[in-house]
Amino acid sequence: MPKLVASRTISEPHWNNSRVIQGNLASEITSLKQQDGGPILIAGSRRLSHALAGAKLIDEYRLMVMPLALGVGGRLFPDAEQKIEMDLVETQTFPMGVAVLTYHRAAA
Repeated sequence: MPKLVASRTISEPHWNNSRVIQGNLASEITSLKQQDGGPILIAGSRRLSHALAGAKLIDEYRLMVMPLALGVGGRLFPDAEQKIEMDLVETQTFPMGVAVLTYHRAAA
């Protein structure tokens, strides 16, 4: 699976089949979404998610709700000028109490 790295400090990724996004992030992702291929996944980057959500480039959110309350941490959804409306399209629950909620961005 090809991997894209969004980084301001890494110029040469050492992972197999990967490259660093060059230039404008929103333009690069918009171009990538227009190509053939499977879904684009973001793994563990709240700042990247914020940037792509601000550019309205996230079509689906898969939120995992764990049976644990930490009381601290960063916000998944940053302060935004307008709300992000979503439609719940799927739910999954697992024996350990984890729930996966899949939302699509609501049609405008």
